[in-house]
Amino acid sequence: FDPGQAEYTPYLPLNPSENRGIVAAVVGNNLTNPAKDNVVLRTDSTIFLPHQAVVTYEIASGPGTAPGPNIVPTTGNSIAGGGTGTVGIELFLGVSLASFPAGTYVRTTFHLEGKLNDGSSVRSTEREYLFRFCATPGCGTGGTWAADLGGGVRGSCL
Repeated sequence: FDPGQAEYTPYLPLNPSENRGIVAAVVGNNLTNPAKDNVVLRTDSTIFLPHQAVVTYEIASGPGTAPGPNIVPTTGNSIAGGGTGTVGIELFLGVSLASFPAGTYVRTTFHLEGKLNDGSSVRSTEREYLFRFCATPGCGTGGTWAADLGGGVRGSCL
């Protein structure tokens, strides 16, 4: 995932047998590093350490029942004050995907929670991604988010 690339904004296809609904959120830490002003400790207390995402689901179109809120662990960088980094999230971790028939659009809304180096609890702003469930073989492995795996085979990073 490259924070410098444009974000893919239409719906993302999700075929439970081909991909898992993984996204990477680019997080910008707007806090100012106080290390240069703190002559005693000279430490950066503004480093953001994300550890979980709080995800809600909504059926945007189609049949199915939305699951309740979900908390999933995250992976990714620690983000220093004034910096940016990517944080990976498997948005449907622990959710039964069998409850979403093909053609259903599900809107996921999430925010990240974590700590700063000084122990403060913080959270990010909310982000949304729209997923369309599909069952046709190959529908979850094509598109600009897919990678060439060699030998004419493409795989989704979702």
